[in-house]
Amino acid sequence: MNDSLHMLNTLQSENRWRNDASERTSPIQLSAINPAIYPDWNELVMTAPDYTLFHSSNWAQVLIDTYGYRPCYFANVERHHLNALLPLMEVKSALTGVRGSALPFADYCQPIINSDINFQLMFDEVLAYGVRYGWKHIEIKGRGEANFDYPSETFIRHVLALSGGEEAVASGLRSNYRRKLKSARKQNVQVEILQTEAAMETYYDLHCLTRKRHGLPPQPIQFFRNIHRHLMSKDFGYIVTATYKGRPAASVVCFRFGEKVIYKFGASNPGLMKTNANFLVMWHAIKHAIDNNCTEFCFGRTEQTNVGLQQFKDGWGASQETANYYKYDLRKNAFSRGKKETEKPGNIIFRMLPMAVSRLTGSILYRHMG
Repeated sequence: MNDSLHMLNTLQSENRWRNDASERTSPIQLSAINPAIYPDWNELVMTAPDYTLFHSSNWAQVLIDTYGYRPCYFANVERHHLNALLPLMEVKSALTGVRGSALPFADYCQPIINSDINFQLMFDEVLAYGVRYGWKHIEIKGRGEANFDYPSETFIRHVLALSGGEEAVASGLRSNYRRKLKSARKQNVQVEILQTEAAMETYYDLHCLTRKRHGLPPQPIQFFRNIHRHLMSKDFGYIVTATYKGRPAASVVCFRFGEKVIYKFGASNPGLMKTNANFLVMWHAIKHAIDNNCTEFCFGRTEQTNVGLQQFKDGWGASQETANYYKYDLRKNAFSRGKKETEKPGNIIFRMLPMAVSRLTGSILYRHMG
């Protein structure tokens, strides 16, 4: 679909929603908008203190271009000030049904709510929209705020404050981390911070190795190419890559939006773990955020059962917060309770699959998982 037709269809959908909403009695005026075509959307989002990169038009464009999701960002805007926002993507899948997700492949993307807004009234409007368009459920990824009861999943979020500068952050590192950084430098591990397509391709090769080790298919290469196109090339992120004797050893992909940085992806070569390159790339990612006057570095989400990863993130001096995911079942008119996670048989299968087959599987499945 070309851009003009896409814009026309989006505007027609928004007008239908506004007309329907005006017939109800809610005092909250919501618009279901497409941030990819909304003028100055990023500047508008950053008027709210709880903004994240995932609220941005750039992340929306990554999801639209990669998976064809339809944006439904429910917003109340007055005088170029964002009073309320619940960003959703409509995911249509023959495997997993039709639903609203806030937002696919985001670690967290909490609603933005002004204190004067009654969120329950706003959420009721969104539910009515979901019923109208045949959604099975609505998924919301909070950053820690308990907007609802009964989260379907709860994760740990690690945030490192950068306001004290490099010296203060370095002093907060676990002592053995400082030794690992010294070891990596002694072994002459080289680090580059880039925003190039080639650096993204290098990361993706390591990403595939890491996902195989974890028993998961990799995200499709087009997803990362769109991240480069809409984020890296527009200075909304950077890639830190470490090499040992000319071989890629570890790499991380970080997103930067305003004064906030989030470590989104990390991967390493299992044969080069003794170089401690994975520690060196993380330190350089943090240092780069400090050098660019950012105030916080988020390490993303961690499963509650993944104690090893929690300890790795704790070692950088980060504080822990809770990130709650909620799922509202529109058929039952109730929130879905969480369930205990266990290793699925698929994890074992994906560890054994040839890389080409695993990549093909990922390119097929991920659009249904958003």
